[in-house]
Amino acid sequence: MSHQDEQEQRVYRPSASIDYARVLLIVEAEERPRNLHQSVLEQAGYEVIVAPYEEAGAASRTSGPALIILQLVDPAVSGLSLVRELRTQADTRGTPVIALTRFDDAYTREQIVRAGATAILIEPVKPPMLLRQLRRLLSRTIMGADSAAARGEKLMVTPVP
Repeated sequence: MSHQDEQEQRVYRPSASIDYARVLLIVEAEERPRNLHQSVLEQAGYEVIVAPYEEAGAASRTSGPALIILQLVDPAVSGLSLVRELRTQADTRGTPVIALTRFDDAYTREQIVRAGATAILIEPVKPPMLLRQLRRLLSRTIMGADSAAARGEKLMVTPVP
């Protein structure tokens, strides 16, 4: 198996023993914050999958993450279109998306929310804040899933391994 095949398997194909409610997808362009976030989340017990922007859609479809953390380097262009793409895919339509951005103005926040992000965190993000927001969104998703199951509805956020 080549190095690229091994990397693709690590990025796209989590093992069958993974608790899918704990799988997170990180899409960040910058290596330093990505590594920090990945380390913090793995230490907190989450399975972290990392994908570059251009492969984020495919990674989200194959890994079925419970939550997506998306760094919006240039929210006016590729970041917002990626959020919109995630919202149009059946597999990720109901998946919470935390948008990380350096842009802290009302117009940018409005555009991010309109694109479909569930939450916005302004960078640099401190690990406790990221974990608090992540846990809040996951608990809300799980409670919503439990309510939907009680009503006999199909769940959009539960991936099929």
